[in-house]
Amino acid sequence: MWLQGRVERMIAALDGRSMVVSNCRHFDGAPGSFHEIRLRAKDSTHHLRNILGIVIGYRLHWGCAMAVRRSLLAQALPFPHYMDESHDQWLATVGNINRSIVYMDEDTILHRLHGENLTPHGIRSASKILRARVAFLRNVYIAVRRFRQTRKA
Repeated sequence: MWLQGRVERMIAALDGRSMVVSNCRHFDGAPGSFHEIRLRAKDSTHHLRNILGIVIGYRLHWGCAMAVRRSLLAQALPFPHYMDESHDQWLATVGNINRSIVYMDEDTILHRLHGENLTPHGIRSASKILRARVAFLRNVYIAVRRFRQTRKA
């Protein structure tokens, strides 16, 4: 559920950037879960640290809490063919590679966690985590390659 003023606050936060990501207030999930990790505005310019956080898994980006400019989509689309999850992390990787992302401290959305969400409720198996990390590293490589190609054009 969108919180009042969401669109206006996100547009204002863009301020010439290609992407803005806010936080979500989660409900119906287990208290103390990893879903409570928050993005911080002061980390907006720490692009390498943000990418590392995506790869390791401690810097979560929720697609429902994002706004992107069409110009970013030119580099982000098509999604890499091997991706079957974490499309929001891919977009955040592209935004950080471009050094054109801004984080908002505040919540702009209420995000309900329930049994039908694709988001897992708990820790995944070690093999799934490893596969995801390898895919995230591959995403970084592809995002850098696409970034360089767009700069040459």
